[in-house]
Amino acid sequence: MDWLRRSFVSARLSIRMQRFEVAAATLLMLALSGGAVLVTGRLSSVGVSERCLERWIGGGGPFSAGTCLDSMQQWAAINEDEAGKVMAAMFVLPFVAGLLLGVPLVGRELEARTAAVAWALAGSRRRWLTGRMVPILLLTVGIAAIAAMASSLLEGARSGNGLWVSAFNDASLFGPPVVAHALAGLGLGMFAGALLGRTLPALIVGAVLAVLVANASIGVRWRSVPDSNVIQETPSAQLDPAYDFRWVTADGQMLSRDEALATVPPTTVDIVGWLNEHYRPLYLGPSETTAVQWQQSEVAAYLLGSGVLLLATFALVDRRRPT
Repeated sequence: MDWLRRSFVSARLSIRMQRFEVAAATLLMLALSGGAVLVTGRLSSVGVSERCLERWIGGGGPFSAGTCLDSMQQWAAINEDEAGKVMAAMFVLPFVAGLLLGVPLVGRELEARTAAVAWALAGSRRRWLTGRMVPILLLTVGIAAIAAMASSLLEGARSGNGLWVSAFNDASLFGPPVVAHALAGLGLGMFAGALLGRTLPALIVGAVLAVLVANASIGVRWRSVPDSNVIQETPSAQLDPAYDFRWVTADGQMLSRDEALATVPPTTVDIVGWLNEHYRPLYLGPSETTAVQWQQSEVAAYLLGSGVLLLATFALVDRRRPT
């Protein structure tokens, strides 16, 4: 019970000392989550059917939408103008929230020259850092998990169950990677704060490192696509415009989307149905299975990196000379 009481006091003190950062990071992620839920509702309220999406995508654009044209234009506008921006924020803001929470955790004590007193009162530098870190770590996971669930809802709505946007292209923007990015930001912030001992320089350095890490992960993701996934066969009900379509004739000739559309009789009403009847659809781009595998790999890599940064922070604190 005494251990539980000390843990509670330590957690309350940790959050109280970072109340501004805690409030800012929490509001930031909750606002992002609320935006994702709001846009999800707006997309769903349009009431675009899967059949309309198939005609729009597989048929080559607005001219093939038929009676779905008005609703598809409204759905596409929301998808591009609102959902696209929210999903882009899902990649950036978790890093920001993690940095806000991580940088002052050690850096503020060093900057205020109160570290020596805090360490002496705790009886151990490691005990002090553990007590300060655990509640912030749990808070980071909690607010990022809410955003991860909201982003998954939005991805499902904006992709039309995989018909509109490539899951591989959005692999880092929804679900578990959102939590992994927040933890990476936390680890970078804690390490930079412990290394530099100044909150503002540590925040800048942490932000630069986060940008480098994020860009590197995107580059690795696209370079990791195996050649076997460059062309994937897909059923007509699950057309995925990751890059572009190809249509294969009965004699094995591969036609581009425009070449295939040029062969459709002008009076054809169901363009997608005609194409599926006469050709075999293929698309250029990674498969959905590849997207899931990459998500798992990315999350594992970020968690491993975050763990290394947290351990490195403990090592820095152990060796750090108070100023």
